[in-house]
Amino acid sequence: MKRIFVSLTALSLMLGAGSASALVDARANSEAKAAVEVRQNVFRDLQMKFRESIEGRKESIKEESEARKEAMKDARGDFNVEVRTMSAERKAEKAEKADERIQAKVTGLIRAYMNVISQLENIISRINSRIDKVEARGGDTTIAKAKVDAALRGIVEAKLRVNALANLDLTVASGTASTTVRAKNEAARTASALVKESLKSVRQNLMQAVRSLNMSVRGEVNAATTATSTDQ
Repeated sequence: MKRIFVSLTALSLMLGAGSASALVDARANSEAKAAVEVRQNVFRDLQMKFRESIEGRKESIKEESEARKEAMKDARGDFNVEVRTMSAERKAEKAEKADERIQAKVTGLIRAYMNVISQLENIISRINSRIDKVEARGGDTTIAKAKVDAALRGIVEAKLRVNALANLDLTVASGTASTTVRAKNEAARTASALVKESLKSVRQNLMQAVRSLNMSVRGEVNAATTATSTDQ
């Protein structure tokens, strides 16, 4: 009986030891599972934060890229405005210089033509004085008077043409095409040529008047010489 009790006690101890071992193992397994879950949760959190970081970085890069594009667009716009402004300024400066050149040229021509007209009027006055002297001596002044009258008409015509040259619209506006500038130069040249034509006619008539008077004077001299010879 005593042997059976000992055996039962030993068996009980063995069973208890086994249960304790199983309990320890179960607890260890539970702790291991919990540790794995903790590590998995930590890993998932790290993955989520990493993805969020990547997404945030992508968004930041996108915003920076758009900002750079916008800045470049603004810079190009500013550059284009600056180029257009510079181009407009150059055109305005070029037009101003062209206007100054044309106006200076025409002003110089008008001054020169008026000086020539004044000189021709003085010559006409001297020729008229000479005509009076020849006429007083009985000389023939018919041709000389006709040529002087033609010269006077030429003087009037020349003054009218000088006035037309002075009244030409030669202003060169900003942005004016080069063809327009050439057209204005051509208009000034044409008007100037008309003045020259009138002045040339005046000179020719005055030269013919002087030649006629000279011939009349030579005729008087010849007539006087012939008369003297006859008297002798």
